[in-house]
Amino acid sequence: MAMNIGLDTRRLLPPFMPVQRNQDGIFGRLLHLCFNGSCRGYAPYAIKHDPPNRSDQVDHSHALSVGPLRVPDVLEALLQPLYKWPFGMNSSSNLKVAGRYLYDISQLTRQAFMREVRKHCLDLTRLRIQHLKRCLNQKWNAPKYWKKDVKQVIANFRELALQENIGIPCDLPGNAEKRMVLFQELIRKFGQLLIYWPSIWETAKNYRRQGRLEAMST
Repeated sequence: MAMNIGLDTRRLLPPFMPVQRNQDGIFGRLLHLCFNGSCRGYAPYAIKHDPPNRSDQVDHSHALSVGPLRVPDVLEALLQPLYKWPFGMNSSSNLKVAGRYLYDISQLTRQAFMREVRKHCLDLTRLRIQHLKRCLNQKWNAPKYWKKDVKQVIANFRELALQENIGIPCDLPGNAEKRMVLFQELIRKFGQLLIYWPSIWETAKNYRRQGRLEAMST
């Protein structure tokens, strides 16, 4: 989580999603996808995630819920197919490819865009169901309460897959149509951000270097 992360900003890193929740999650996805030469490490410490005004008691059904999907959930589904792409070691080029992919999706007609989003949400839901089933098979000696919870999450994913509005983000304002209009625009702008991010990064780095040189000269 971004509240508990240290970044080496001397080299190019992906941008954070500028809006909505789970911006650090999208950052992590892009880091994993596009930065094959990156190095990640974990310190042997933990920080409690304890937001203000949140009850200490979490409803069990809420803890096991899987929907409705929000903007980052749907965006994660759109990014999932890129894991099969042959990305190389050039992080700058990889980001541009990912950005062009999102931008091209955003240029589809409204109906085609909705079909594409729904398809990817269903595909990711099926992948998660398959993963949970493997967990159940592999962890045959796990506690009964754990197995029961995993089976409930699988059932929740199956129920989610049957919903007609599975690809419509629930955290945007307006009715379903307006939310999809906004989401399509968000995907377009985020795709453009990824395309131009290496240039933005390089320009910012040059400005910073120039400012340091000017400060040294005075």
